Amino acid sequence: MPRRDEEARRGLAAAVALHQHGRTRGVREHVHEVLTDEPTFRESWPRDVARAIRGR
Repeated sequence: MPRRDEEARRGLAAAVALHQHGRTRGVREHVHEVLTDEPTFRESWPRDVARAIRGR
């Protein structure tokens, strides 16, 4: 049974707000920029993540 106290409700509200914020184009573009500056970007998995974030 999930918790239904005030702390759990606040945590869920924060998670929803972060998720909605992360879906904005500006945030996705910022995350993409950060990923492409990483030295590990030469590997395939960060490029796959970057493409998924950009919606390609």
